Amino acid sequence: MSVHESIAQLRADMRAEGIVQEEGLGQELFHFASSLMPVVNVDLLVFNSAGEVLLSWRDDAHCGRGWHVPGGCLRLGETFARRIQKTAQAEFGTSVRHAPKPAGVFELFTRYHRDGLEDQRECSHFITLPFACVLMPGSTLRMAGEIPGPGDLRWFADLPGNLLKTQSCYWTDWTEIYKAAWRDYNGILEE
Repeated sequence: MSVHESIAQLRADMRAEGIVQEEGLGQELFHFASSLMPVVNVDLLVFNSAGEVLLSWRDDAHCGRGWHVPGGCLRLGETFARRIQKTAQAEFGTSVRHAPKPAGVFELFTRYHRDGLEDQRECSHFITLPFACVLMPGSTLRMAGEIPGPGDLRWFADLPGNLLKTQSCYWTDWTEIYKAAWRDYNGILEE
């Protein structure tokens, strides 16, 4: 079967399974697509009044195990604002107020071996746009206990040593990102 025929079959299979690109591809198809081209995502830099940032615990084959800045990948035809709100609902169970523009644009490459992945190209190249965010008043969060589990949250004054290395821009550019995002955070509060 040619590539052309395979793509035609994939489109037919997607229709048959009710997969609509604008709503998401599902995990298997997304991982395959991410092995073909970079993925654009928004990260939510949620701050509190003390200047701490809210991180989430993650544990999976693509990113590893540790704390990360919560984020979500854009769907076809989706705006940054819509993805930010959908990600906030998924990660925090609430909506957020966010800056109108990202605190920067960063290209992330995962160039180290990740156990458990057949294709190391999956989720290995991201264009990341971190947005300063503020939780809505009265938000109730699932905070991590002593031993965090996937999706648990914790406030951090500084980046923890076990921040996922897949989010390398925060390791290399944290001072720049923090300054821009903190300025944006204060702008959100003044609105």
